[in-house]
Amino acid sequence: MQNYYVDLHIHIGRTYSGKPVKITASRSLTIPSIIHESFFRKGMNMIGIIDGHVPEVVWEFEQLIEKGEMVELADGGLQYQDLTIILGSEIEVYDEHCHGPIHVLVYFGTIREMKEFSLWLGAKTLDKLIQSVGTEMYI
Repeated sequence: MQNYYVDLHIHIGRTYSGKPVKITASRSLTIPSIIHESFFRKGMNMIGIIDGHVPEVVWEFEQLIEKGEMVELADGGLQYQDLTIILGSEIEVYDEHCHGPIHVLVYFGTIREMKEFSLWLGAKTLDKLIQSVGTEMYI
């Protein structure tokens, strides 16, 4: 049996431009630092970046691919040397049958799929914001 070292729930603290992604995450949790820590220091085989729906995060991965530092795998995921990266998102679901939010992790095989999800999620989030604040704020 082969062992794999995997962490599928890694949040990003800051984007390349320094914008916060996950407010409670460390500022040092950038894509380059996460890759370095996961692959070179911990020897992991696979990681899941759970803030992959953030447009600037997607852009950052696209830049790494354009530079040839990373490739998108045909069967899904991104490859940096021997480290496989899966793009994901964490969603809070509120339901009248549960006590508090349910946290659900979703993963996507390609950047295109993540972009589609990001657009869908952005529209749902804006709809919810408009419902809770009122449309007059957006006229």
